[in-house]
Amino acid sequence: MINAFKLITKNECEWIDIKENSPESINERELSLLVNYLKKQYGDKVILKFGYRKIMFINYVGYIQFFEFAIEILPKISLVKGENSLPEEERRVLIEMLNRSGYFRINIFEKSNALNLSISLLEVFASKYADLIYTEIVKGFYRDYITIEENANMLKGRLNVKNQIKNIARNISKAYCEFTEFSVDNDLNKIFKAAFKVLLNFVKNKHIKNKLKDCLNFFDEVDDTEFNPAALDYIVFDRRNERFKNAFILAKAIIRKLSYANKYYNCDAFSFLFEMNDLFEKYVASLVKSLFASGAITDYKIQDNTRYLLKNMINDSRSIKLRPDILIYKNTGRCLIIDTKWKSPLNSNNLIAASTFDLYQMYAYVTKYSDAVKGILLYPYMENAGLIPEWEASQEKTIALGMITLDKYENSILDLKTLLN
Repeated sequence: MINAFKLITKNECEWIDIKENSPESINERELSLLVNYLKKQYGDKVILKFGYRKIMFINYVGYIQFFEFAIEILPKISLVKGENSLPEEERRVLIEMLNRSGYFRINIFEKSNALNLSISLLEVFASKYADLIYTEIVKGFYRDYITIEENANMLKGRLNVKNQIKNIARNISKAYCEFTEFSVDNDLNKIFKAAFKVLLNFVKNKHIKNKLKDCLNFFDEVDDTEFNPAALDYIVFDRRNERFKNAFILAKAIIRKLSYANKYYNCDAFSFLFEMNDLFEKYVASLVKSLFASGAITDYKIQDNTRYLLKNMINDSRSIKLRPDILIYKNTGRCLIIDTKWKSPLNSNNLIAASTFDLYQMYAYVTKYSDAVKGILLYPYMENAGLIPEWEASQEKTIALGMITLDKYENSILDLKTLLN
């Protein structure tokens, strides 16, 4: 009997039970596959937390799939204002954050206002990829000059002397020719075809699978039997193929994340997982860059590492390098320091507060940056947070907590701009 495919959607830090025959749980075999795969692909990174006959994903969100089951992990903190937000709303904001943070560098929603977000993250990307390819292919295939070598009855192009000598030695009465041909069988189209074939191995949604198959049929004349993934790094875009650039960016991500060769216990698997601390930090950095472009701030630095916490009084050597997430400069010449925190700022009494460690860390930053006037511990927005505290760190220096909404990029910019004023 063939088991039906199982998709489990959970939030980061939400338990997944380990038991048999449950659509929202995994069994012992599936757990073994998952643990071995994560160890092989992600090494010592802490992705799973174990309890008694249960596991949870921590620090990472995204999608991981095996032949018979998949797990989609959405953020632990709601990205959408209001209680009981729907998974499709969370996917929309997560994809927007990934786009703004530079993970894909294309707008998934561009020309796709009706993009179906009730499907899994994988199928959202697969559907978008098919749409991008179809839109450009109907305008015409990309063709490029490729070099062809073959034995021919008549000379075509130029004679390849080295291989012709081998023909003579083997008594082959043909000319070994080398010539160029304006063809669809080029590296860019090989990449597109390879991405479709990889997606078809894993996409389960019937409608999207049919979209992928329809697009794959366009590439019948493209030979990908000897496809080399190294081609992903040397594709050059010019006026002839620029219109395919967004499709290439997504194809590149698909091929690199959805490997042909990930096989454990005879089970194909792939994943695209993102560390939320890193994603939130990069998202805030993208907001800062937008404020700089609009003239709202005069300068900024990301991950500055020019200051140290301690100085050795004997030999003047420096110890413990400081690395605040973001420095922001306004026209006063003084700076504000932002350190992003992907966690809830609420304590056990449901009041907004900062951990002692985070306050010590920010105190070190505002103390060692002599031009700093304020340090902001920046969290994702939480409902009913109440009054937001601010502390005096030293004369003319303060430390504050701040929150930004994530449901829309414009709202995030507005919140950050308000915090900086």
